[in-house]
Amino acid sequence: MVIKKAKIILYNPLPREKKDIQDNYIITPMSLLAVSALLDKEGFEVIIIDETIDDNHEELLFNNAKDALFLGITMITGHQIENGIRAVKFLRNRGMRLPIVVGGYHPSILPLETINSPYVDFVVYGQGQRTTIELAKAILEKIDFKDVAGLIYKENGKIIINPPRPFEDINNFPSTPYHLVDLSRYIYDCTQSGFGSRNLAIYTSQGCPWKCGFCAEKVDYIDYKNIGLLRRFMSQYGRIVPKYYSGACLQHQKRVARAIKLAREMALMPYVRQAL
Repeated sequence: MVIKKAKIILYNPLPREKKDIQDNYIITPMSLLAVSALLDKEGFEVIIIDETIDDNHEELLFNNAKDALFLGITMITGHQIENGIRAVKFLRNRGMRLPIVVGGYHPSILPLETINSPYVDFVVYGQGQRTTIELAKAILEKIDFKDVAGLIYKENGKIIINPPRPFEDINNFPSTPYHLVDLSRYIYDCTQSGFGSRNLAIYTSQGCPWKCGFCAEKVDYIDYKNIGLLRRFMSQYGRIVPKYYSGACLQHQKRVARAIKLAREMALMPYVRQAL
């Protein structure tokens, strides 16, 4: 069946409280691009709006929401929730009631809490590529959502929880549709951390092939006197390596950072590169 072309907006809220004009570290919206692959292949018009780089994001939302099938929002726990809800309020205050679909880490971890929000109509939990395209077709063709695995939705005041979707090999999906964004806007300077002046964040796999090393070894306490261990989490410039390079989970990344700071205060580790 050939699908009539319909517009879908995918929105990446700012993951911080507010923009910092000196913050030149911008992440490519890979989660939205991953979800876009099947949509784009099936003929949907996908509009990606990214609050981290689009200063006119509200104008873009308003202009595109008028004839959109739905607004999809990615969320991690924290400021993306607040900023995502702010975007929905912005549209609703202007009389736009298009369906709101949310997905990502936070909705997958706390799907019932998420669907209970008055600003959410659908929750895509778990791997979202296949669920999103099936949901888009169901909305477009006005058919029941009961067969869309990995979906939670509201119907006549009730919350309907569909079965989870089995994890699927990413090789089953089309290539990442980078043409949907201007990649030149996502190149950032990371010279001070030792990674060069032209960096672009991409994903080369999906899912977690291993656990955080500390979690795997059931390490609860990170000793600030274990300098050999702590050095592994320092860049050549004396900076603490961020968790997307260290491989540590958020909890243990914080404990590592705390241990390094304490070691410095106790004069066990230097603050500058020359002494490393």
